[in-house]
Amino acid sequence: MVEAKNIHKDSLSILLRMDSFSFMTVDQEGNITRYQLQELSQRGSNKKHIDSGHLLGWIEDHHLQAESFSNIQINIDHGAFTLVPKQLFDADRWHTYLASSISKDNVAFTPVEQMQCVYSLPLELRQTLSVQFPSAIVRHLSESLYLYMNHDVSQEPTIYFVEKNGFAYLMAYKQQRMTILNRYAVGNWRDALYYMLLITKQLELQAEDVLYKLSANAILIKALHKQLTDRGMQCEVIDWKNGWRLPTEVVDSMQLFDLYCVHYADHFRTI
Repeated sequence: MVEAKNIHKDSLSILLRMDSFSFMTVDQEGNITRYQLQELSQRGSNKKHIDSGHLLGWIEDHHLQAESFSNIQINIDHGAFTLVPKQLFDADRWHTYLASSISKDNVAFTPVEQMQCVYSLPLELRQTLSVQFPSAIVRHLSESLYLYMNHDVSQEPTIYFVEKNGFAYLMAYKQQRMTILNRYAVGNWRDALYYMLLITKQLELQAEDVLYKLSANAILIKALHKQLTDRGMQCEVIDWKNGWRLPTEVVDSMQLFDLYCVHYADHFRTI
């Protein structure tokens, strides 16, 4: 029997990046009750993963104890990942899919639809998350984005562009399946346009036949929309809000798109 004190607990979604920590809590009616983005002060450092000490400090500062929440989703965002089709995945060699410089102890893999996502997750960070959030679902951000896009795609071919903090995921759909999912560093609209056209060319598509769907900051979206439409290409902003009332401190709705994908990833799962 479920205890009454547990019935009205919020859900918690956490996104760990190398340069920031963000979270939001959502009540049972689907309302955002808390949102916080905290950037690291040492931008430009050579660290490949967020520091466990910083994480523990944030958990304490923001009172994010696991027992306070009914459901916890945690995503890691970095470039050391790959998606492997399940039929090609070798369970005995799962740790070899990433760069040889990453030790076996620092590699994790999780199933996502017809794929296995293999990604770097340092043992120290994994242990910290396991102790602090023992029942949490931990995955790479690419998995949550992939699940959302599979749910969202309605026109083919479609190329999704999702940018945050100078990095962008590009996902291409052709013949009713995802064919490319890559992560790139993008400094401006020229970088973004270059990679979008590069993927278009790799898939042997005609740019005017592709629908480009965008999520980024308002300045980048405005620039990309102009560049794409000036070239006679179709583009639109990803419409994700689904009736959500955003916190007053969120000026740009795209600021929350990634956490939305984290929160609803399992809802979008079909298998």
